[in-house]
Amino acid sequence: MSKKIVYESKTAPLPHQLEAIEFLVKTPAAALFDEQGVGKTKEVIDATIAILKQKKADAALIICPKTLMYTWQNEIKKHSYLVPVAIDGSGKSKGYKFLSFANIYILNYEGVKAELEIIKLLLETQKFIIVLDESQRIKNPDSQTFEAINRIKKLSVRRYILTGTPVANNAQDLWAQFYFLDDGKTLGKDFNTFKKDYKTSGISKDKLIELRSKIQSISIRRLKDNVLELPEKIFQTILVELSPEQNKIYKKLKKELLIEIINTDEQKIIDESKSILKKLLRLVQIASNPGLVVVGYKEIPSKFKELDKLVKEIIDRGEKVIIWSSFVNNVKTLQSRYKEFGAVHISGEVEITRRNKYVQMFQEDPDCKIMVANPAAAREGLTLTAANNAIYLDRSFNLVDYLQSQDRIHRISQKKQCHIIKLIANDTIDLFIEDKLAKKQDIAKIIQGDLDEIDDSKYLTKEELVELLN
Repeated sequence: MSKKIVYESKTAPLPHQLEAIEFLVKTPAAALFDEQGVGKTKEVIDATIAILKQKKADAALIICPKTLMYTWQNEIKKHSYLVPVAIDGSGKSKGYKFLSFANIYILNYEGVKAELEIIKLLLETQKFIIVLDESQRIKNPDSQTFEAINRIKKLSVRRYILTGTPVANNAQDLWAQFYFLDDGKTLGKDFNTFKKDYKTSGISKDKLIELRSKIQSISIRRLKDNVLELPEKIFQTILVELSPEQNKIYKKLKKELLIEIINTDEQKIIDESKSILKKLLRLVQIASNPGLVVVGYKEIPSKFKELDKLVKEIIDRGEKVIIWSSFVNNVKTLQSRYKEFGAVHISGEVEITRRNKYVQMFQEDPDCKIMVANPAAAREGLTLTAANNAIYLDRSFNLVDYLQSQDRIHRISQKKQCHIIKLIANDTIDLFIEDKLAKKQDIAKIIQGDLDEIDDSKYLTKEELVELLN
């Protein structure tokens, strides 16, 4: 504890970042909901410097996704003179890191569950700030992660949550995040009561605005368009016709699912919604690449042919591109398909060291022109601004995956106009997903204060599923 620490930032904050820093310093329990790419990490680091300097706290614990631990460590070193330690490894090595001197300890969500008792001991030694990065990770109040984090929160003097996408699916995503901050002061102590008040189906615009007013006093959110001078983001939808063979396979599976849904009662559909969504994603797979489902499928998928044309156009312009697919086997296939362009890939199967190497190659090597990635693995914490083109071969129902992944290219340091291209298989579930994601996004925007108008939201019902599959 004898180490001399300089409580100053190495880098000057932008005006909008200064506003957030001041807000965090004066608010002991707060939500930082700035849009992706605005610079939330810098805001938290500078706020921590100020809080430690004022002796309102002695240290900070950053809890984040595993893939972001070293991003946090590097950013802390870049922006401050504080001493960070990333608590990883296993056994004795991890134990020693808990005992190391640091101003900021960095741990992943899984680590909180695994090392709960030693974390409690650590927090008892000093006055701690706890920061949850990508706080939507605790949105499920029934999860072990939520339970573990709530067991340590009272050992802190300050609590912050940090995400650009606090609402992933519906209003109910907010309750657990705010319960971490204030034990129910803002959104109530009982989740079931909150669910009834902000029910998933048919929630009104007025209820969403009511919810927004409840969270505004302890949250701050700014959009990139309002605080940064970034190049324009242009969206393009390309309709792709399935080949006769691909269409035949698609219709066969659709018919099978229709029969199953017709023979399933409404309550069972609600109870088994996750299972049904998985089955619907098989339709997405066939529309994307039937080889993901059908063994021995030889034909080049229609979307691949369209993708080939787009990739050639982009590379001929001297630009780089990110290709997004929700399916790991697609990611691997496309990386191999575009080897001649130095393609690299990121999926959940790529360990962190290799992932960081690929990101560096993509950002710095002019011969590495293509990144193929899975949004679930690469949506968070990555800066991929060497590209100004993002192509979605396919998408799932996950709004966070879609929003966060597209902003890997549209953030601070991007100098070129950004093109977001969606490949939509005509007359397929792709169109349904497009509609669903748009409605989810509208709900999120209302709650977050990004807009004041919304279409009536729709959710999966038996009637809707039958309509989709007919």
